[in-house]
Amino acid sequence: MKTIPGLVLILLLCGCIYETPLIVEAVIPVNQSLTGLWQEIPKDGKAEDPDDRLVILPFSATEYIAVLSPGNDALYFRAYPVRLKDMELIQLEWLGVDKEKNEPYLVCRQTLADGVLTIETLNGELVSPEIKDPASLRKALLENRSNPELEE
Repeated sequence: MKTIPGLVLILLLCGCIYETPLIVEAVIPVNQSLTGLWQEIPKDGKAEDPDDRLVILPFSATEYIAVLSPGNDALYFRAYPVRLKDMELIQLEWLGVDKEKNEPYLVCRQTLADGVLTIETLNGELVSPEIKDPASLRKALLENRSNPELEE
């Protein structure tokens, strides 16, 4: 089993959720190293929660399906890699959510090193969830890409 220091649920609780996607079309090939079953690394002294799991499966050559906490209360995402200048990102589209009532898009930085996947959400004060179009979202990311506080 692979490990992840903070599961995507953290994204939904403290990450920026956007009404608009960063990109509209997925064009970058998926990284097969990201596919599989990921288990959260518990905080010091806490027991591992078997429900804190993330399954990432290839859906197409350029897209993943990500399932958070597989089971009855699972959350499903369409995920795809995004490269913006020197930034390696992943965009998640929350499936099964009413897009008229909810913002379905998350943009995160992800890194994979030594078998540990780290997902970092964007700082909403630097890249506002109020941004309503993809071009403005990309511009805000690029303007803040060197800011050490870009990720939360």
